[in-house]
Amino acid sequence: MAIRTRFGARFGAFALADAGLLFMAGAKAQVGFPPPPKVSPAAGPIDMHVHPDPDVFGRALTDFELATVARRKGMHGIVFKNHVANTADRAALAMQQVPDIEIWGGIVLNKANGGVNSSAVEWMHRMSGERGKIVWLPTMDSDKRVKTLVDKNQSVLVVAVNGKVLPEMEEILKIIARDNLVLATGHVSADEVVVVVKRAVELGVKNILITHGLTNIPGLSMEQAKQVKALGEKIERDLLSAVHDRPHCAVQVDDELGQGGRGRRVEGGEGAGRGQSGALHRPRSARHDDAAQRHRERDRRGARRGRVAGRHRQDDEAQPGDPAGHEGLSA
Repeated sequence: MAIRTRFGARFGAFALADAGLLFMAGAKAQVGFPPPPKVSPAAGPIDMHVHPDPDVFGRALTDFELATVARRKGMHGIVFKNHVANTADRAALAMQQVPDIEIWGGIVLNKANGGVNSSAVEWMHRMSGERGKIVWLPTMDSDKRVKTLVDKNQSVLVVAVNGKVLPEMEEILKIIARDNLVLATGHVSADEVVVVVKRAVELGVKNILITHGLTNIPGLSMEQAKQVKALGEKIERDLLSAVHDRPHCAVQVDDELGQGGRGRRVEGGEGAGRGQSGALHRPRSARHDDAAQRHRERDRRGARRGRVAGRHRQDDEAQPGDPAGHEGLSA
């Protein structure tokens, strides 16, 4: 994992410097860090898509730790997501332990949760505490994701065929509309996204979020993105896909959508959570070269300030998606 390698090298160099084994003659003492902003830049929004621990994938923070940090930063709320488990109960428990912040959960319609079935949605929403609000379409078990990342010949879960939603998907949309839940499109194909969104609107669903719609899972074309935007729906902009160089997180943002603003995965306030305009997808090799160049420039600046000498360069060679990489941060 590039970040861990880079930080580990940095901290290791600092430890040697403290021991007197690594020192640059004539180095100037570093001036203190600038004070934090008076108002938190994270104040106010709701992060609609957060993966805390416990999970089957490695996660950075537990439910309680994440809620504590979000509250301290002034966020209005967070949404717990898990690919294999209902998070409505976890959200209710987290709110008991960390008051003064809104926490919601939901269910992803993967095989571990029974797949595309209305009963799972019905009982998720009825969980005591009433924190179950989000219904994600299949992610790790979606036909689109499996064919893209695992086996192109394997067929898994779909929610629409030949331009029509499946009967069970129709029942789920009716529940979402009836109880004013949020439909999130998960990792289904772009064609399925368009079909489901259109039918959801017809059935009265008021809250629809296109999950990282312009990455190549689901891979909405600009025309498809315009179609769902014309229906009044929000296209989620995934910060993870912008900062981690993974093939299935290739951000493609275009001014044609008219979604100027900050590229963050948040909701809250008019225009919040909209993506950066003009940041176009570039080939993986070019993006990795840019990242390596930024690391080299940062190291040179650090050396000029006399902080460390002979810093390891493992971070430049670390490849995204390696076994120690970011797959545990699965979106």
